[in-house]
Amino acid sequence: MERELVIQTTDLGCDIALLENKELVEFHRESRQNTLIVGDIYWARVKKIMPPLNAVFIDIGEGKEAFLHYTDLGEKFSSFRAYFNGILAKESLKIEKFIIKSEYPKDGKIGEILKVNDYLAVQILKEPMSSKGARLSADLSIAGRYLVLTPFMPQSNISKKISNPIERSRLREITSKLTINNMGVIIRTVAEGKTVKELHEDFNELLEKWQEICNRIKSSNGIVKLFEEQSKSNTLLRDLLNDSFTKIHVHGSELSRSIQTYVDKIAPEKSDIIKTYEKEPVFEVLNLVPKIKSSFNKIIPLPSGGYLIIEQTEAMCVIDVNSGVHKAKKDLVESNDSILKTNTEAAKEIARQLRLRDIGGIIVIDFIDTKVQETREAIYESMLEFMRKDKASHTVLPLSKFCLMQITRSRTKPQEKVNTREVCPSCKGSGKVSNVIFITEHIFNRLQAALKIDKNLTLTVHPFVYAYLKQGWLSEFMKWQWQLKTRIKLRKNSSLGVVDFSFTDRAGEVILNS
Repeated sequence: MERELVIQTTDLGCDIALLENKELVEFHRESRQNTLIVGDIYWARVKKIMPPLNAVFIDIGEGKEAFLHYTDLGEKFSSFRAYFNGILAKESLKIEKFIIKSEYPKDGKIGEILKVNDYLAVQILKEPMSSKGARLSADLSIAGRYLVLTPFMPQSNISKKISNPIERSRLREITSKLTINNMGVIIRTVAEGKTVKELHEDFNELLEKWQEICNRIKSSNGIVKLFEEQSKSNTLLRDLLNDSFTKIHVHGSELSRSIQTYVDKIAPEKSDIIKTYEKEPVFEVLNLVPKIKSSFNKIIPLPSGGYLIIEQTEAMCVIDVNSGVHKAKKDLVESNDSILKTNTEAAKEIARQLRLRDIGGIIVIDFIDTKVQETREAIYESMLEFMRKDKASHTVLPLSKFCLMQITRSRTKPQEKVNTREVCPSCKGSGKVSNVIFITEHIFNRLQAALKIDKNLTLTVHPFVYAYLKQGWLSEFMKWQWQLKTRIKLRKNSSLGVVDFSFTDRAGEVILNS
């Protein structure tokens, strides 16, 4: 698989597109105004206790109050709390000598653990969405290139995507010698095949970040950001940069230098794959704008002639698979084969759409109905296969007797939306335009103003208005010329809106318009 990352700066931040084999699979918009990023860690204050929800609202110093549920305290919250309180008390604590505290009961009450104005370390679990504030976790972790540091979790875990038992055994042996007491790690998928030196350097960097967090708590005098996660572009590079990456296209020299510095640090062998675009927007050069617009449409065509209809509601996302005019019908292919082909194409496109739009929650898919059990199982297996590329946590259920499939998918940021429709320039979205009589009155008033600029005018209007002005022996347009005592040329242009018009001089330059 070939991967390309395309990053374009905008007035509001930057747009990021991820291509796999030239196909758009992820699209992100990073705003300069968004100060909350998943992974950020804060030293924050409890503002409200909500016993009915078994949760608290937290003031993190960034706009809306954030939400922390009892289940998101984590198994090691008592240890985090005791350790950080010891730091605040100026105790000389070393994490490897710290005695891990007993866990809080899983069915406990948050009001018995936290009080208003208590301070604690929390991490952004989900960015603010709609009217909701950020979702928090008190179970802290710090992600690196190859490892994720998990304080107070003695055991080490390995990504399930590393399936080779020999490699898993090698990595487990390395981390057993690498980690220190009371500090565990999760070995990421990109660590596969990496050397002891590379893993050791990554682990030491994570320890430095942990020490920096502790130092900031020690010197804190209220709410403070303890740790800032990297930008989305750097995060994607950190998580995905491997041998399959062929190009990183960057718009803007300043951003390109920043990306270059980061790539030189994490993968110096890939330093020559960055291409900088100074003048032209990179999305235009690579013809990505039409791909993005068509991919975010309500109706998505499939190669065989079928199509998807994607409807997003408040509670769930519903996707309808339609056969359309399947070309297999013309080839006299058996109906069941035709259904399987369309449904398989739909499963592949749906998996791409879920990643691209970052659709979360409950997704219900209405596949083309089939009574053949083998076909149903084949559709289910295809969906599982296509969803394996999705990093978001998800669950796929087999087809029901109504040929419906249910998927649950988690997301950590607001769903991406791209406007694929423009407001009508004539009616401004109202669905109605002014009466032609009122339009011509407006044109006549503008005509008098244009004649003060130039006497040799050409008026260009929509064909409907042209027909109205020219109708009859003594037309409205002739009356205008008689009243103003001048000759004016009249032309029609179907590309104009009904209410649009323009006045041009002898050289064809527009001197006045609607």
